[in-house]
Amino acid sequence: MSAPLATAAVVAAGIALGDAPGGSESTVADAGVVFEATDAAASLGAGLVDLDARANAADRPDRGADRAPATKKKQRAAARKQQTARAPQPRTAGPVRTQKRWTTVDLNVWSGPGEQHELITVLDAGDRVLVTGRTRGIWAQVVHEDQLRYVKAEYLVTERAEAREAVSAATSSAPCPHGSSVEGGLGSNATAVYRAVCAAFPDISSYGGYRGDGEHAAGRALDIMVSGDRGWQVAEWVRARAGELGVSEVIYAQRIWTVQRAGEGWRSMEDRGSSTANHYDHVHVTTY
Repeated sequence: MSAPLATAAVVAAGIALGDAPGGSESTVADAGVVFEATDAAASLGAGLVDLDARANAADRPDRGADRAPATKKKQRAAARKQQTARAPQPRTAGPVRTQKRWTTVDLNVWSGPGEQHELITVLDAGDRVLVTGRTRGIWAQVVHEDQLRYVKAEYLVTERAEAREAVSAATSSAPCPHGSSVEGGLGSNATAVYRAVCAAFPDISSYGGYRGDGEHAAGRALDIMVSGDRGWQVAEWVRARAGELGVSEVIYAQRIWTVQRAGEGWRSMEDRGSSTANHYDHVHVTTY
Protein backbone atom coordinates (compact mmCIF):
# COMPACT_ATOMS: atom_id res chain seq x y z
CA MET A 1 0.00 0.00 0.00
CA SER A 2 1.46 3.34 -0.90
CA ALA A 3 1.74 5.96 1.76
CA PRO A 4 -0.83 8.85 1.76
CA LEU A 5 0.43 12.01 0.19
CA ALA A 6 0.36 15.53 1.52
CA THR A 7 0.43 18.77 -0.40
CA ALA A 8 2.50 21.79 0.60
CA ALA A 9 1.84 25.16 -1.04
CA VAL A 10 4.68 27.65 -0.98
CA VAL A 11 3.34 31.11 -0.29
CA ALA A 12 6.48 33.06 -1.13
CA ALA A 13 6.28 33.78 -4.85
CA GLY A 14 9.21 33.33 -7.15
CA ILE A 15 10.86 30.42 -5.32
CA ALA A 16 12.23 27.64 -7.52
CA LEU A 17 12.35 24.04 -6.32
CA GLY A 18 15.21 21.64 -6.99
CA ASP A 19 17.47 22.04 -10.00
CA ALA A 20 17.52 25.21 -12.06
CA PRO A 21 17.82 25.20 -15.85
CA GLY A 22 21.29 24.26 -16.99
CA GLY A 23 21.95 21.97 -14.04
CA SER A 24 22.80 24.63 -11.46
CA GLU A 25 20.97 24.51 -8.17
CA SER A 26 18.32 27.14 -7.66
CA THR A 27 18.36 28.95 -4.36
CA VAL A 28 15.61 28.81 -1.76
CA ALA A 29 15.66 31.79 0.59
CA ASP A 30 13.12 32.12 3.39
CA ALA A 31 10.60 29.96 1.57
CA GLY A 32 7.50 29.75 3.76
CA VAL A 33 5.52 26.56 3.22
CA VAL A 34 1.91 25.99 4.23
CA PHE A 35 0.70 22.40 4.38
CA GLU A 36 -2.68 21.33 3.15
CA ALA A 37 -3.66 17.74 3.93
CA THR A 38 -4.95 15.76 0.96
CA ASP A 39 -5.59 12.12 0.17
CA ALA A 40 -4.50 12.35 -3.44
CA ALA A 41 -1.57 13.98 -5.17
CA ALA A 42 -0.73 13.13 -8.73
CA SER A 43 3.04 13.19 -8.50
CA LEU A 44 6.01 14.20 -6.39
CA GLY A 45 8.04 17.33 -6.70
CA ALA A 46 5.72 19.52 -8.78
CA GLY A 47 7.79 22.59 -9.55
CA LEU A 48 7.20 26.05 -8.22
CA VAL A 49 6.84 28.90 -10.68
CA ASP A 50 9.23 31.82 -10.92
CA LEU A 51 8.19 35.42 -11.43
CA ASP A 52 6.55 35.94 -14.81
CA ALA A 53 8.40 38.88 -16.39
CA ARG A 54 6.12 41.28 -18.24
CA ALA A 55 6.92 42.59 -21.71
CA ASN A 56 9.45 45.38 -21.95
CA ALA A 57 8.07 48.88 -22.32
CA ALA A 58 9.83 49.16 -25.68
CA ASP A 59 7.72 46.29 -27.00
CA ARG A 60 4.44 47.94 -26.06
CA PRO A 61 2.60 50.34 -28.41
CA ASP A 62 2.03 53.84 -27.08
CA ARG A 63 -1.73 53.85 -26.95
CA GLY A 64 -1.84 57.53 -26.03
CA ALA A 65 0.17 58.76 -29.00
CA ASP A 66 -2.86 59.88 -31.03
CA ARG A 67 -4.74 61.34 -28.10
CA ALA A 68 -5.09 65.00 -27.19
CA PRO A 69 -2.44 66.44 -24.83
CA ALA A 70 -3.23 65.79 -21.15
CA THR A 71 -2.53 67.95 -18.16
CA LYS A 72 0.70 67.35 -16.24
CA LYS A 73 -1.27 65.89 -13.35
CA LYS A 74 -2.96 63.37 -15.62
CA GLN A 75 0.34 62.62 -17.34
CA ARG A 76 2.00 61.80 -14.01
CA ALA A 77 -0.93 59.60 -12.97
CA ALA A 78 -0.82 57.79 -16.29
CA ALA A 79 2.94 57.31 -15.99
CA ARG A 80 2.58 55.78 -12.53
CA LYS A 81 -0.15 53.45 -13.75
CA GLN A 82 1.93 52.40 -16.72
CA GLN A 83 5.00 51.79 -14.52
CA THR A 84 2.97 49.59 -12.21
CA ALA A 85 1.65 47.61 -15.17
CA ARG A 86 5.16 47.05 -16.49
CA ALA A 87 6.55 45.70 -13.18
CA PRO A 88 6.88 41.89 -13.00
CA GLN A 89 3.90 40.42 -11.19
CA PRO A 90 4.15 37.21 -9.16
CA ARG A 91 2.10 34.28 -10.33
CA THR A 92 0.47 31.92 -7.90
CA ALA A 93 3.00 29.31 -6.83
CA GLY A 94 2.23 25.78 -7.85
CA PRO A 95 1.86 23.06 -5.22
CA VAL A 96 4.80 21.12 -3.83
CA ARG A 97 3.62 17.56 -3.65
CA THR A 98 5.35 15.57 -0.96
CA GLN A 99 5.41 11.95 0.10
CA LYS A 100 6.03 10.44 3.50
CA ARG A 101 9.28 8.69 4.31
CA TRP A 102 10.73 7.44 7.58
CA THR A 103 14.27 7.69 8.93
CA THR A 104 16.22 4.55 9.80
CA VAL A 105 18.89 6.36 11.81
CA ASP A 106 19.27 9.67 13.64
CA LEU A 107 19.46 11.80 10.52
CA ASN A 108 21.12 15.18 9.95
CA VAL A 109 19.06 17.89 8.27
CA TRP A 110 21.16 20.33 6.23
CA SER A 111 20.30 23.72 4.73
CA GLY A 112 21.70 22.56 1.38
CA PRO A 113 22.80 19.38 -0.38
CA GLY A 114 26.13 18.78 1.33
CA GLU A 115 28.06 18.97 4.58
CA GLN A 116 29.46 22.37 3.64
CA HIS A 117 26.01 23.78 4.38
CA GLU A 118 24.54 24.56 7.79
CA LEU A 119 23.47 21.67 10.02
CA ILE A 120 19.90 22.62 10.93
CA THR A 121 18.89 19.79 13.27
CA VAL A 122 18.96 16.04 13.72
CA LEU A 123 15.86 13.92 13.25
CA ASP A 124 15.39 10.93 15.52
CA ALA A 125 15.48 7.46 14.02
CA GLY A 126 11.95 6.48 13.08
CA ASP A 127 10.76 10.05 12.47
CA ARG A 128 8.48 10.82 9.56
CA VAL A 129 9.78 13.23 6.92
CA LEU A 130 8.21 14.67 3.79
CA VAL A 131 10.25 14.36 0.58
CA THR A 132 9.62 16.48 -2.50
CA GLY A 133 10.97 13.95 -4.97
CA ARG A 134 13.90 16.22 -5.93
CA THR A 135 17.46 15.02 -5.33
CA ARG A 136 21.00 16.37 -5.68
CA GLY A 137 23.23 13.34 -5.98
CA ILE A 138 22.97 11.43 -2.70
CA TRP A 139 20.87 14.18 -1.09
CA ALA A 140 17.08 14.17 -0.95
CA GLN A 141 15.13 17.41 -0.66
CA VAL A 142 12.65 17.46 2.21
CA VAL A 143 10.28 19.91 3.83
CA HIS A 144 11.21 20.57 7.46
CA GLU A 145 9.47 23.21 9.57
CA ASP A 146 8.12 25.01 6.52
CA GLN A 147 11.53 25.14 4.80
CA LEU A 148 13.17 23.18 2.00
CA ARG A 149 16.10 21.20 3.44
CA TYR A 150 18.25 18.19 2.56
CA VAL A 151 19.00 14.79 4.09
CA LYS A 152 20.94 11.74 2.92
CA ALA A 153 18.52 9.71 0.83
CA GLU A 154 19.97 6.32 1.75
CA TYR A 155 18.63 6.59 5.31
CA LEU A 156 15.00 7.00 4.27
CA VAL A 157 12.51 4.16 3.76
CA THR A 158 8.98 4.12 2.37
CA GLU A 159 7.33 2.06 5.11
CA ARG A 160 7.01 2.90 8.80
CA ALA A 161 7.38 -0.78 9.72
CA GLU A 162 10.73 -0.96 7.94
CA ALA A 163 11.96 2.03 9.91
CA ARG A 164 10.77 0.52 13.18
CA GLU A 165 12.62 -2.68 12.42
CA ALA A 166 15.85 -0.77 11.78
CA VAL A 167 15.45 1.35 14.92
CA SER A 168 14.58 -1.55 17.20
CA ALA A 169 17.63 -3.59 16.22
CA ALA A 170 19.36 -4.41 19.49
CA THR A 171 22.89 -3.18 20.11
CA SER A 172 25.40 -5.98 19.97
CA SER A 173 27.64 -7.05 22.84
CA ALA A 174 29.50 -9.65 20.80
CA PRO A 175 33.28 -9.29 20.40
CA CYS A 176 34.31 -7.15 17.44
CA PRO A 177 35.50 -9.11 14.38
CA HIS A 178 38.33 -6.58 14.01
CA GLY A 179 39.85 -7.93 17.20
CA SER A 180 39.87 -7.35 20.94
CA SER A 181 43.14 -5.42 21.26
CA VAL A 182 41.23 -2.12 21.52
CA GLU A 183 39.52 -3.39 24.67
CA GLY A 184 42.77 -3.54 26.63
CA GLY A 185 42.51 -1.09 29.52
CA LEU A 186 38.90 -0.15 28.79
CA GLY A 187 36.20 -0.23 31.42
CA SER A 188 32.96 -2.14 30.93
CA ASN A 189 31.01 0.77 29.46
CA ALA A 190 33.71 1.80 27.01
CA THR A 191 34.03 -1.83 25.94
CA ALA A 192 30.26 -1.97 25.41
CA VAL A 193 30.44 1.14 23.19
CA TYR A 194 33.28 -0.39 21.16
CA ARG A 195 31.44 -3.65 20.54
CA ALA A 196 28.14 -1.98 19.76
CA VAL A 197 29.63 0.50 17.29
CA CYS A 198 31.72 -2.25 15.69
CA ALA A 199 28.57 -4.28 15.03
CA ALA A 200 26.45 -1.35 13.86
CA PHE A 201 29.15 0.15 11.62
CA PRO A 202 31.24 -2.76 10.31
CA ASP A 203 32.96 -0.53 7.76
CA ILE A 204 34.80 1.30 10.58
CA SER A 205 37.93 -0.56 11.64
CA SER A 206 40.07 2.05 13.41
CA TYR A 207 39.59 2.94 17.07
CA GLY A 208 41.53 4.60 19.84
CA GLY A 209 41.17 3.17 23.34
CA TYR A 210 43.38 3.33 26.41
CA ARG A 211 46.18 5.92 26.60
CA GLY A 212 47.80 7.95 29.32
CA ASP A 213 45.67 11.10 29.39
CA GLY A 214 42.22 12.24 30.47
CA GLU A 215 39.31 9.85 30.43
CA HIS A 216 41.35 7.51 28.21
CA ALA A 217 43.76 6.89 31.08
CA ALA A 218 40.81 5.93 33.27
CA GLY A 219 39.50 3.51 30.64
CA ARG A 220 36.31 5.51 30.22
CA ALA A 221 36.83 6.91 26.71
CA LEU A 222 36.85 5.60 23.16
CA ASP A 223 37.80 7.34 19.91
CA ILE A 224 36.03 6.12 16.78
CA MET A 225 38.13 7.08 13.77
CA VAL A 226 35.64 8.35 11.21
CA SER A 227 34.90 11.65 9.48
CA GLY A 228 32.33 13.45 7.38
CA ASP A 229 28.66 12.59 7.43
CA ARG A 230 29.49 9.04 8.52
CA GLY A 231 30.93 10.55 11.67
CA TRP A 232 27.65 12.28 12.38
CA GLN A 233 25.84 9.01 11.88
CA VAL A 234 28.03 7.36 14.48
CA ALA A 235 27.84 10.31 16.90
CA GLU A 236 24.06 10.41 16.74
CA TRP A 237 23.76 6.63 16.96
CA VAL A 238 25.80 6.61 20.17
CA ARG A 239 23.97 9.62 21.57
CA ALA A 240 20.61 7.94 21.03
CA ARG A 241 21.82 4.93 23.06
CA ALA A 242 23.63 6.86 25.78
CA GLY A 243 21.54 5.39 28.60
CA GLU A 244 21.88 1.85 27.36
CA LEU A 245 25.65 2.08 26.85
CA GLY A 246 26.54 4.20 29.89
CA VAL A 247 27.67 7.19 27.81
CA SER A 248 28.14 10.57 29.49
CA GLU A 249 29.31 12.70 26.53
CA VAL A 250 29.93 12.58 22.79
CA ILE A 251 32.19 14.98 20.88
CA TYR A 252 32.39 15.37 17.12
CA ALA A 253 33.21 18.13 14.60
CA GLN A 254 33.80 20.75 17.31
CA ARG A 255 30.42 20.05 18.91
CA ILE A 256 29.67 18.35 22.20
CA TRP A 257 26.63 16.61 23.64
CA THR A 258 26.40 15.68 27.32
CA VAL A 259 23.84 13.85 29.41
CA GLN A 260 23.80 16.69 31.96
CA ARG A 261 22.81 19.24 29.32
CA ALA A 262 20.99 16.93 26.94
CA GLY A 263 18.15 19.41 26.50
CA GLU A 264 20.53 21.84 24.78
CA GLY A 265 21.42 19.36 22.05
CA TRP A 266 24.77 19.70 20.30
CA ARG A 267 26.75 22.67 21.64
CA SER A 268 29.64 24.42 19.91
CA MET A 269 33.16 24.11 21.33
CA GLU A 270 36.13 26.45 21.20
CA ASP A 271 38.65 26.10 18.40
CA ARG A 272 41.55 23.96 19.62
CA GLY A 273 43.67 24.53 16.54
CA SER A 274 43.76 21.31 14.54
CA SER A 275 41.36 18.92 12.86
CA THR A 276 42.16 16.18 15.38
CA ALA A 277 41.96 18.48 18.40
CA ASN A 278 38.60 19.72 17.16
CA HIS A 279 37.40 16.13 16.65
CA TYR A 280 36.77 16.37 12.91
CA ASP A 281 38.50 13.06 12.19
CA HIS A 282 37.04 11.00 15.02
CA VAL A 283 34.08 10.68 17.36
CA HIS A 284 35.09 10.87 21.02
CA VAL A 285 32.87 9.02 23.49
CA THR A 286 33.19 9.32 27.26
CA THR A 287 31.43 6.80 29.49
CA TYR A 288 30.61 6.58 33.19
